[in-house]
Parts: sequence; C-alpha cells; structure tokens
Amino acid sequence: MTDHPIDDRPLHERVDSWLRGIACDDDVFQLLQLCFGRVILNRKIDDFTKLSAEVSSGCRWLRRSIEMKSGWLDRVDDLGRPKKLMKFSDIDGIMKEIRKSYGKEAQFFAQTVASNDDEEWFADLEDGFHLVRLKTRDAMLREGGVLQNCVGDGAYDQSLADGEYQYVVLRDVRNRSHAIAEIRTKDNLVYQFLGKQNAIPKDKYLLPFVKFMTDREWPIVNRWNNGLVIDDCGHVHRTHAAPENLCLRGDLWLSGCIDVVLPKALTVSGHLKISKSSISHPSDTMNVWALHVEDSSGPYLSDHLVVFEWLELKQDAVFPSIATTLVVGGSIIMSQNHHVQQMPYYLRVSDFLQAWETSFQEFGEDTQIKGLLDVHQNHRLRPFILDAERNVLYPGDVVEITSDLTGVNRRYHPGLEGQFGVVKSCFGSDGGYIMYAANSGLAEVKLIGRNLRKVAQTRNMPWRSGTVISEADTVYFDPFAKNPIPMEDDFFRNGGPVRGILDLQPLPEFMIEPVG
Repeated sequence: MTDHPIDDRPLHERVDSWLRGIACDDDVFQLLQLCFGRVILNRKIDDFTKLSAEVSSGCRWLRRSIEMKSGWLDRVDDLGRPKKLMKFSDIDGIMKEIRKSYGKEAQFFAQTVASNDDEEWFADLEDGFHLVRLKTRDAMLREGGVLQNCVGDGAYDQSLADGEYQYVVLRDVRNRSHAIAEIRTKDNLVYQFLGKQNAIPKDKYLLPFVKFMTDREWPIVNRWNNGLVIDDCGHVHRTHAAPENLCLRGDLWLSGCIDVVLPKALTVSGHLKISKSSISHPSDTMNVWALHVEDSSGPYLSDHLVVFEWLELKQDAVFPSIATTLVVGGSIIMSQNHHVQQMPYYLRVSDFLQAWETSFQEFGEDTQIKGLLDVHQNHRLRPFILDAERNVLYPGDVVEITSDLTGVNRRYHPGLEGQFGVVKSCFGSDGGYIMYAANSGLAEVKLIGRNLRKVAQTRNMPWRSGTVISEADTVYFDPFAKNPIPMEDDFFRNGGPVRGILDLQPLPEFMIEPVG
C-alpha cells in the first residue's frame, strides 16, 4: 500500500473539487454548490466524501430539473440563486426534497400518454406483462420520471441515439411501468434490469422477464452486490445461498462485496470482474471466459482455474496465490503485483505472461508458457531455463539434448544429440550448464534452452474437477492450439434438468487417441 499525502487545502477548495468531479457539468456543479456544498461548509463536515451516494442522487435530480426546465429554477433571490436550494439547512432536508420531487414527477408522467413516435411494442411476456422499446429522448425522460431513476437525466441519450443499447420497459395489463432493461444491441447482453428507484424488481416483475431472456439464451450481467444471480437455466439464486454448481450465461461482477463465499464450482461464459471485494471462500473449480481482478483480496482465486481468454491481476489484487492448477488460453498480465508469492504448480499459458516487477520467487514445477515471458526486474526470482517446448527448467531437472550443436560445443562435445543430462545451474531464461555422462565420466556443457527438452520424471496427469453434467460430458481442450477457446455451447451442454459446471481439462500430452 502507498501512503497518500494529506490534502491540506482549505475545506471549500476540497469540497468544490469533489463536487465538480461528480457533476461533470458546470451548470449542475453550480447548483450542487448551492445545496450540498453550502450545507457541508456551514456544518463543517470534514468527512464529506461519505456523502457520495446522496450527492450522486442530487446530481441526477438537478440534471433532470435542468432538462425539464423546472419552474423552481427561475424563482431566484437577489443574487440569482434558486430559492429552493437556499432553504436547506441539512442533508436530510435535501434528500427529502429529492424524494418529494420524484414522487410528483412520477404522478404527473403516469397520467400522460406516450405517442407512437416515442415507443413501440417489443414483446409479450407471461402473466399479462409486455415490453415496450423506448425510441426517443422524450420517452426516456418520461420513464425516468415514472420509475424515479436516472434513465431520463441525459446520461443514456447518446447510447440510445447511437443504437448501441436498447431501453425496454416492462408494463402490466394496465400499461403501468414497473422496470426497465438496458440491452446491448449487438449481442442482446442484458446490462441491467432495474425497478423503481433503481431497486431490484419484485419477483412478480422479475421472473416473467427472466423467462423471456432465458428462452432466447440472452446473456446477462450478474451483479453479486445486488444479492441475486440468474443462472443459465433461468433460476434466480440469492447470493448468500447460491448452489454448489453454478453456471452463468454472460458476465459476473463482484464490486464492493465483503467476505464473499463463492460456489464450489463456478462457470461464467463471459467476463468475471472482481473489484473492491474480499473473497473469504474461493471456488474449488472455476471456468471463465476472462478474469479481471483489482483492489480485492482473498487467499487465492480458485484451486483449479481455467481462463479461456485472458487473466489480469492489477497491482492492488491481494492474493498470496492464484491457483494450484491454472490454464489460460490467452495471456496473463500481473505486472507490479507484489502480493502473489506462489505461482501455480501446474501452469499452461498459450500466449504471453507479463510479470515484471513482481515478488514470487519461482514458477511451479510443471509450467509451460508458449509466448513471451517477461519477468523484468523480479530480483527475487530463482534462475531458470526455458527449453525448446517452453517448459520451465530448474537445476536438478532431467533434459534431453535435442539438436546438433555448433561452434565449440561441436568441437569439444561431439555426438551430444540424444544424450540425457541434468541441469546443474542456470544463467537466465536462455540457458545454463548441463551435466551429462561422457565416456570418461561426467562432463559439463553450456547450452541454450532451444537445444533441450524436459524429460518428465512422472506422468503429467491433468487436474480433474470431479463435477460434470453427466458421466459422458467431460470436455478436453488443448490450450496450445491455434484457437484453444471453446464455443459457448461447450459451456452449456444440453443435459436436461441437470446442468452445471463442465469438467474442463487441459489436453494431456500423452493422450494420442481422439476423445469421445
């Protein structure tokens, strides 16, 4: 951890800087100064950053008021300041006014009828519900008022205009709005589905939409901090009671979660993002498309971990160990992370591993990295050699000399190809000294790694998860193939009512017969 210098600026300068960062708009910033800023200064609230949620809510309210040209903005005092904002004496008074304003707005919009140009039918759901798609900025403004959330404050206007996202509202038989979904257009990823005041919708509104989404196999961003997740079969699980085997279609985000107990076996067909969270009980087995970890902690990420695309550990990811067995179909980036002290015993990386300025002292005994290995400025790392097949070798490993030698080695050590030896010492990742049996006894030769091949002293059995959909549904893949990433169907096998985590395994080197 880095100690940050104390901000010794006057309180009003610190408050203005903080409010400006939240407002991101001069007009909203000036109004925030008159209500939140004034109250903070009058009450000398030094720990004002704890009011982030309240100020963000106020920011949305003020932005909506500007968008809607609310009449109270024109009722000003002699200095041109809106009188409504000058009456507040504490934070509770501001929040009470915001709730009151949203309530009046919702009542007003509920009595208005949208035009056909503003919205269109999208789909019929079960239990009499239906979905409508919002088409215009005015439609977004209206629904923001009805649902009392931020959809109408202008933040989503550009995404709507560009067609990047669709905004779909769930309504009942009386055409009353109850929830809104933000759906990424290109792949139907359900980015969020929220009810009134950005709350999780009640089950009677949530479940019809979940069934609609699941029937179409649309992925979803599951947010662990919301308290529930939706599996690939459309079952809703509370996070405190998630099943041991959990399959999620789409992304899983853990943000601001404390003492997380992850399922014993977890599959995420999209990205797993962990930030500002602590993991108290990691998964035994985890299969994810991509994994990003920052500002989080735990004993390790998973015992057995398969990442099909990439794994990134930021420097503030505090995990002493990553996993016991780790297979990555792409790259690992963990530069400047000084918290990882132990690398996986079994490691396969099909692309590059960037680990400069790290603190671990050695790689696991069974490590193979096909791409670039960058461990610049890791001064604690035990010297090693990379052989021709990109296995990591240490002194004591048995090697075979695999190619004809040139130069002085050909002159003084003829006939070495096919000889076996033992690594005596290493002078870096490129080579070292090898001891081998010569006619006159033991001899020593200096070789580079591309002339060597590691000889396995024991059979290299891959790990087994022990959790399969059915006995015949083990999936093997080769992490070093040109395209090692499986299709999405490999995440979710049609196993009837019993579906869950796959038994994903790296392809053993000794397996020469095709699988299945």
